[in-house]
Amino acid sequence: MNKRLKSVDLVVVIILIAGFIFVLGLELILKNQPSDWAFWIPAALLAGAISLLLADWWRRRKQQKILEFSLQDTRQAGNALQRRLHGMLRLNQIWLEAQTEKELIERSLSIISEMTGAVGVSFMPFDEWGQPLNALTHGAYPAPVLKAWAEHLSEPRVRNRCRVCQKLETTVGESCPLLEAPFDQSVRIYCLPLQREAQTLAMLNIYLPPTQQLDGEMHEFLTTLLREMLSALEVIRLKTQEQAALRQLHSPQEVQSPTENYAQNLLDRLCAVFGFSAARLEIKPSLPHFRGIQMIAGEEAWIKSQAADEIMRELLNNLHPSQCELQDISTSKEMNVLALPCCLPGNVPIGAILCVNRSAQPLPEESRKLLPIIASQLAMLVESERVQQEREYRIVLQERIRLAREIHDSLAQTLAYLKLTVAQMQTQLAHGELQRLEQMIHQSHQALADAYLETRQVIDSLRLSPGEDMNLWLEPLCREFEKNSGMRVERIISAELPKIEPEIQAQLLRIVQEALSNVRKHSQASQVRVEVRNWKGMLILEICDNGVGFSAEDVPEFSRHGLRGMRERAELIGADFQVISKPQAGTTIRVHLPLKQEEAPV
Repeated sequence: MNKRLKSVDLVVVIILIAGFIFVLGLELILKNQPSDWAFWIPAALLAGAISLLLADWWRRRKQQKILEFSLQDTRQAGNALQRRLHGMLRLNQIWLEAQTEKELIERSLSIISEMTGAVGVSFMPFDEWGQPLNALTHGAYPAPVLKAWAEHLSEPRVRNRCRVCQKLETTVGESCPLLEAPFDQSVRIYCLPLQREAQTLAMLNIYLPPTQQLDGEMHEFLTTLLREMLSALEVIRLKTQEQAALRQLHSPQEVQSPTENYAQNLLDRLCAVFGFSAARLEIKPSLPHFRGIQMIAGEEAWIKSQAADEIMRELLNNLHPSQCELQDISTSKEMNVLALPCCLPGNVPIGAILCVNRSAQPLPEESRKLLPIIASQLAMLVESERVQQEREYRIVLQERIRLAREIHDSLAQTLAYLKLTVAQMQTQLAHGELQRLEQMIHQSHQALADAYLETRQVIDSLRLSPGEDMNLWLEPLCREFEKNSGMRVERIISAELPKIEPEIQAQLLRIVQEALSNVRKHSQASQVRVEVRNWKGMLILEICDNGVGFSAEDVPEFSRHGLRGMRERAELIGADFQVISKPQAGTTIRVHLPLKQEEAPV
């Protein structure tokens, strides 16, 4: 402010001096004084003062214009940055709320269109073989036009040309199959591929007015958003698959299981061999995973009557271990009803069979001894089916818990951090703290990159499945860890490993995944060793690193969840779990799995 006042005072002084010299020169002219130095010196001074004044005025005007342009550019950059931040917040909210892939894509296209100022946006997915699927569109056009546009983009000639296109950008006037109705040749198109490991999964097409271009910063920003969008799509896809698996597990199946088929055939054979006119089987349910068994054989009307329902209900409610023998429920001249409890070894009843015998001949003693044996065999088969369903149900629940823990420890914490960071960036933008704002943007970009890596590892881990040979999943797991972390993994795997059941291998796989994830996040190590060997009837699995290590009291809460999860998985398969670590001495995760006698080395 003081400098500005001094500049104004100097200008006033110059103007006064110039005015004085001008009046003096005018007086000399009017008095017809000779044109000597007394005239020319004041005239020169007057001209110099006027020139200086004009130069100062021009310089200040030019500086003012430059400041106006700079302020305008800053405002435009700030508005663009604010639109991006607002769009990022809305996209994150959509990715958390969307229930289907179509909903996520359509709502994301709407926001991307607002952020870029596009007149239209289209999204063309590809299947695993690279073939284009049905396109989704968004734009400021009526619904029939958008529908016709989507149908046009889904035509084979358009999809095939887009699939092999390498330019990914079309300037005004160029030929492009996308530049057909509702668009004309005056639209500029940018194509952004969604890729994973050199495979194109989808293509985003942005249609801009001819006077507008997609600058490098916006292109990089959209590329980052597309990576996050791809992770969100894969999370929804996995969630949908999990829900379908749970619905199939809980809902009654129209197609009978092998056990139900066997039980139905057994009832039919009982009626045929022993001369029963009808037979009815009921096995008590064991919720939530085993829904029980109810089936009937024969055409006897009584077996479906209310009287039969009451007898079966009373029989199931009063089953006792001492009542596992064939029982005569009612005897008459026309009909004899027999109750045959289905008991497991140890006289544990789980259901019963009602048999209707209308023969006048009593059931032979040999048949009465044989029927309990048949019922016991059926009970063991049903129990095996129930245990299998319980195991499958427990595995699904364990995977849900693991996924929830993974999302909580990585993605949810990152999103919470980004939410706070974006709020800070909005405040800094409002106060014009552009330098601090740029630092926060770089930090947010790094956080997004870390979240993308975490999500990719969770998704990739679900693709791994155990097989007959542990090397089939150990080797890809180590290679993926080396690629993501930059650490070298030393593999020491015995050539004579025992044959492990797939259910046990699945738990070992998750333990190795969790251990390597902890190494990458917390160890600050440069080298990792994964060792598997067979020693004195035990399978020894070790994951060691040369990192900073830790003491028991220094383990943070989120790391305790991971260690507890690994311990629970080890206990589930009957293995001993050990954690050996000291500060600055690395960490070793060790699992001792006792081998059964039948698990001979391969």
